[in-house]
Amino acid sequence: MNKSDSTNSPTLAQLKVSPPLAWPTVLILVGAVTTIALSWFLTMNHFWPLWLGVVANSVAGYALFTPAHEAIHRAAAQKPKTNDFLLAAATFVAVPFGKGKLFRLLHMRHHRFANEENDPDHWMASSLWTMPLWGLWPYFYLYTFLRNPALFPNVKVSEIVREIVVAALIIGALWLWAPFYMLMLWLIPTYFAFFLMCLVFMVLPHYPHTGRQDE
Repeated sequence: MNKSDSTNSPTLAQLKVSPPLAWPTVLILVGAVTTIALSWFLTMNHFWPLWLGVVANSVAGYALFTPAHEAIHRAAAQKPKTNDFLLAAATFVAVPFGKGKLFRLLHMRHHRFANEENDPDHWMASSLWTMPLWGLWPYFYLYTFLRNPALFPNVKVSEIVREIVVAALIIGALWLWAPFYMLMLWLIPTYFAFFLMCLVFMVLPHYPHTGRQDE
């Protein structure tokens, strides 16, 4: 069987079909969000030590990348709207992604231009000097979009700005309510979660960052 035959084989085609709903992906999503909610409750009520809340939220935030990634590639469900909902559920705590649309566009651009100049991940993930910034990569995604939104005609600047404003209001309200826990249970764990995502999904799989998408 030549390469063309194997690519077009019915078995391979069947494997490419998304399930009606990928329950393992949904369980990861529910488990991670539940962990974050319980961590806030248990830590703020002194059932857990603070360090455990930080660790739990960091790991749970990192775990949310899996359902987000599956939904980005339309692999979490067969229906587009279901994928969009799961993506939004996985990214709503990940400022500045909001509903995840910007994440999807930038991630697909990464696949299109892997390890090239136009790859939004490459400049940061290919150098150890940028390691302190690995936990901030979503904000560089945002900068890439705002610098040249014409590259992403499927999303409006006003839509992203609206999501950022909503996120700012939520963060502001939480900061006024419990600034210490906001810092320790959201902002710091989010940085650690993003750092792990960058290391595991952007740095290590592409090392030494010389392969190209068309190779």
